[in-house]
Amino acid sequence: DLILNYPYRYIYGLKATGHGSTVDQGNSIGFGDLTLLAKYRVYNKQTQVAVLAGMRFPTGQTNERDEFGFKLAADDQPGTGSWDPIMGLAISRPYKQMSFDANASYRLSNQGSQDTIAGDSFSYNLATTYNFKHTMIARHKLKPSLIIELNGIWQEQVEFNNLKDNNHGGTLIFLSPGLRLSLDDLAMNFSLGFPLLNDFNGLQPEAGIQLFTSLNWLI
Repeated sequence: DLILNYPYRYIYGLKATGHGSTVDQGNSIGFGDLTLLAKYRVYNKQTQVAVLAGMRFPTGQTNERDEFGFKLAADDQPGTGSWDPIMGLAISRPYKQMSFDANASYRLSNQGSQDTIAGDSFSYNLATTYNFKHTMIARHKLKPSLIIELNGIWQEQVEFNNLKDNNHGGTLIFLSPGLRLSLDDLAMNFSLGFPLLNDFNGLQPEAGIQLFTSLNWLI
């Protein structure tokens, strides 16, 4: 299988911290980088195990500006401007109208916009999905599902001119309830991410509630 993901990213209330003060920078909103993953199932019975490999392409917006007209830092942009290979593993087990899923992936970061290397990242997700099969919407091929996820990500420090920023990177975990709408091989996801853990490097503002949306196409 091939999975195409093209996210639209909203981040509200960005803040910059430095010299003992915090400055409000506004919002970062726009299309993120397109990701294409190949999914190869190595075990396909009740429990499905799959190996993932692919690439994130530099299609996202990289020119968002703050409230003062200055360009946002590269790691606050919707897109990265870099070509990044991805590898991972996914496990899924359906049970009646529910499914239980887990996946983990590692992304190698290359130089992108503003001559910045955003840093490698390791993401891991646990999800429980409830599929509505006997609804008026489901009878018309549009299949709604409720999802609750635990989303974790470790981010390496940002690198600029061979120097790493000690005030970037770290670990962030979200609890994300959401909705998925599926139509044949297309799926649209909406979820709200509530931060459970902000374990950042150095001095950084804590993450707030985030809205995640994505369009997935299974080829």
